[in-house]
Amino acid sequence: MIDVEEAAEAPLTDTWSVDVGDGWVPPLLDDGVDASGRPQPHRFRETFVALASADWPDTDLGRRAQSDEFLETYGIPPTLTLLRDRLRALAAQDCPHPRAILERFLGSGVDEDDRVDVEREDDGALASRRLGLGDIRRARAPRLRERRTMAELAPQMSWRAGLAATRARLVCEGHLEAPVPNAPALDGRTRRALERFERQHRIYQRGSLSGATLRALRIDARELARRDVLRVITERVSLDQALLGDGTADGDNLEAQLQDHLERELGLESFESTLAWLESLGDLDGRQRVAIAPLPLPAWWDEITDLEVEIDRGDVWFDFPFDEDGTPRSFPVERRPMLSVFAIVGETRREIVRWPTTIGGWRLERVRQRDVWRYKESPAGTFVWNQIVSAPVWLPPSSTPAADLVTERVIENDGSMHIELNTTLLGPGYASAYGLAAAYHLPARPRPDGTWATGADEGIRTHGSVDYTSVWRRASHGCHRLQNHRALALYSFVLGHRENARVGHARVDFRRTVEVDGVQQQLNIQHGGYVFRLQRPLVVRVLPGRIRGLPRPPPPPEAR
Repeated sequence: MIDVEEAAEAPLTDTWSVDVGDGWVPPLLDDGVDASGRPQPHRFRETFVALASADWPDTDLGRRAQSDEFLETYGIPPTLTLLRDRLRALAAQDCPHPRAILERFLGSGVDEDDRVDVEREDDGALASRRLGLGDIRRARAPRLRERRTMAELAPQMSWRAGLAATRARLVCEGHLEAPVPNAPALDGRTRRALERFERQHRIYQRGSLSGATLRALRIDARELARRDVLRVITERVSLDQALLGDGTADGDNLEAQLQDHLERELGLESFESTLAWLESLGDLDGRQRVAIAPLPLPAWWDEITDLEVEIDRGDVWFDFPFDEDGTPRSFPVERRPMLSVFAIVGETRREIVRWPTTIGGWRLERVRQRDVWRYKESPAGTFVWNQIVSAPVWLPPSSTPAADLVTERVIENDGSMHIELNTTLLGPGYASAYGLAAAYHLPARPRPDGTWATGADEGIRTHGSVDYTSVWRRASHGCHRLQNHRALALYSFVLGHRENARVGHARVDFRRTVEVDGVQQQLNIQHGGYVFRLQRPLVVRVLPGRIRGLPRPPPPPEAR
């Protein structure tokens, strides 16, 4: 790490400035000036800083955030002050880590979106009691050996021991309250505790005992906390420097390279050194900076002449998802929709990232006071992005069912239920329909002079999403969804490599009366998202994908 006073005297290209202050926000959400030099403050900036600091605003979004508590999976990483507090608590805490047990623990292969309690046992009789030393001794008896061998019992014993070790860890780290259930099934309480653990460490699963969650449970809590600090700082620098490349494509994994670089530059190789570095920063109020040597970038990085986005629709099923009797039908999807970002370097087209995304599917719409099923198309073809919008606001179309726009809230003083507008869905905020950032698709065709003729807005967006597992599981209303942190990374990269002008918040005048169960609610939206206008449109090609089943959507049947 370079002394910040020395860095002030050094040429700008010789150092990178890292904002470690609690007032940091992604550049997309920061204040700025427009082309004429007029200030364009960002209305969501203060809210982002408050949420990152766990200083919950007295708003619907603040109450939602307080319930979610750990917001990094939603695109809002914690401040370094919060992370320092976590490391301090771990330094004073003694949570034994049963590494040997968890290394043998095979976990559960159940899908993380499956909310049903899971039992590992094949034999229902054994599921009702715990396996212990007596079971092992009895397994030697010929009568039991005929029914179930030791080899068959071993995975179940590993499951029970692993689940018990998992629960013990979740209790010690404050994610699960005692008394702890000792049932062999993965119960709802343990699932919710696992979800909390996942959100704390930005693991994109839903109360799972497999994949990234199981790998994280095998890692000591202090080491996980060190990695959290390194990840948060890496993301700050990536966004500030408009870097993109995480190893999901065949290109350079700049994210891993930057993380290794920061680990060395800042001395974050161990839990102890990381805590010492955080303590050395002192009060982190506002914007504070340290200087580091820049990461050596690939030779082609400064030779990027253009960018392109390509969206492969993957396997497309137009068939109606229910039988005539209302039974859901399932359609295999072997090829999921994918979004790729390409850098054009001379005659070379370099794929930088390849991320899961969504396409449209069958959705309920409100038509003439009735809910009917419609297929929401994600049309193939050539499109352009003319603008990037941060902290976007969703203006629900008239076809949106009123029930989707309201929510029920318990009134604390009397326990009654109150129907109110679901303002978190409208935005701005991480839980909005468009997440933290979006780009609007316009149909386009090239003109002879190299410019683009654009058609009318069809309502298709590429945007962030609070429902992060839906990105690789389910369909959308036609939009291409990304996890919030990836939407911020994508659009920070675009603005860093594309001439653009800040426009500021769009002025809108949106009014609508929403009525549910005789209760009327008034929607009145006057400010939209914060707009960056691209000086040159960015081309987005949506590929047809692989059409399976019907060649086109059938006429929409009425809702059942």
